[in-house]
Amino acid sequence: MKPYFLMAQLPLIAITFLLSSENALASCDDQEQEIKVLNSPLSPIKSPYQHALLFRDCKVEGYTEEESIEEAGKLFLQLAEGGNEKAMHNYAQLLYKKKHYETSYEWFSKSTLDASKRNCQKMLQTGLVKQDLYLVVGSTRHQNVTFGSIVDAIYGHKKSDLSHQKTFDGQATTMDLYPAAFSGVSHIRGDATQYDFATHHKIQAVLLEKFPTLTEANTGVLYKMSNPTESMQINENYMGQCIEQIAKAMVPGALMEIEWLPYITLECPHTDFSQCITQNPFQSFFNLNVALQSAFHLGGDTGNLEKMPQDLVPHIVDMSDKVKQYLEYYHAQGAGQSVQELIDLVYYESYVMLKLLNQSPTVLIDYSAQSQNGKSLKKAFSHAVFTPLPERLVGKKIESPTSDGTTHYRRVYNRSLFQTYTLFNFLLTDMGAENNKDYVVNFMQKIGFKDVEITKQTNRHTGRKNVWMIKAIKAKTNVT
Repeated sequence: MKPYFLMAQLPLIAITFLLSSENALASCDDQEQEIKVLNSPLSPIKSPYQHALLFRDCKVEGYTEEESIEEAGKLFLQLAEGGNEKAMHNYAQLLYKKKHYETSYEWFSKSTLDASKRNCQKMLQTGLVKQDLYLVVGSTRHQNVTFGSIVDAIYGHKKSDLSHQKTFDGQATTMDLYPAAFSGVSHIRGDATQYDFATHHKIQAVLLEKFPTLTEANTGVLYKMSNPTESMQINENYMGQCIEQIAKAMVPGALMEIEWLPYITLECPHTDFSQCITQNPFQSFFNLNVALQSAFHLGGDTGNLEKMPQDLVPHIVDMSDKVKQYLEYYHAQGAGQSVQELIDLVYYESYVMLKLLNQSPTVLIDYSAQSQNGKSLKKAFSHAVFTPLPERLVGKKIESPTSDGTTHYRRVYNRSLFQTYTLFNFLLTDMGAENNKDYVVNFMQKIGFKDVEITKQTNRHTGRKNVWMIKAIKAKTNVT
């Protein structure tokens, strides 16, 4: 270090840390007062911090301005590492002057001085620095969430934790259109397709829990997903838009995880869905006749095949076999008292859905009666996936005595709710995800992800079992 001398009679030279007048950094409260004292020829210079202030203000003879600032930085850093908060603040200011914004923010954030806190806030607001973000999209799942006894058994909901208080080692910030479902977690309200992550955040990891929420403006997307006259023209890949928007703010090497439960479009008039899936790989497409008749065929109504267009028969038989395989898997996971019980349930859910399609949007079902296959609707529905759900989801239950003293049990079912809260819909999402896997991998690779994996497993963050998880690593650059 050069020998230095106090230049007591020289005017104060101040370093200005401004981008513009409204972006001026805050100074330590007692900084100006200390400098004035130090400028007095009668004031002895004793502390290393006072020495650093002199170098910062270029008041040491024999040093150029550049050398003086460099020396101030060394002294402030040494003091800051020792815990001096004013030194932290001043060292951060010097780094800011050099446009080392990330490191400057780190030192401001280590200091508890009010001026340091204001500078941190200013740097975030102006986008000079970006906060690390560990994001969870979809936070409205409450701890007592239920999809009915059968699906809950498949998911293992009794042992799951949907609070995200421990997700990403406790650093998770949840996001949804609505307030957070749990306290004690940082939360962002907004639509993931529209929110400007890239300006303010560096996303280190992200979990999309089931399907992202939609704004009211996007309800038309859902309409096109389910409306038979428009389902084949769908090109609004909502989940893809969500992923692309988030990806813009992800750092290279960041992990994206998606618990994938596809939306279902049933009213496709043909059996080749490759074009639809290419446009929207996160959406599952099925031919309605094939889907319903596969359930009827599995339930024992084999005679219906003779009434179907013969080009659909092989698809019906093939899908029926796949449905049975999934129901056997679900039973092995603890769902239902037997595989046959699940087969009967899917049969009757399809029976109700067929009536709903013919009498849209609601239908009154008397499940005391017998079906065309001679099975008791009452028995099947007593184990139905939707029976434990609130009445608002399944329709009003009506009990009416008959002249012979028996009681008829009836419900008014709503098509959209029934289609969502059924075992049949649940297994269609499974089958759709399995069918679309390669398309999703291709989509993720095109938008800048690598090492894409799609497997059925347990969500490591929530403990929910038997879910489709998409995992992908953000590559160094976005692919256009």
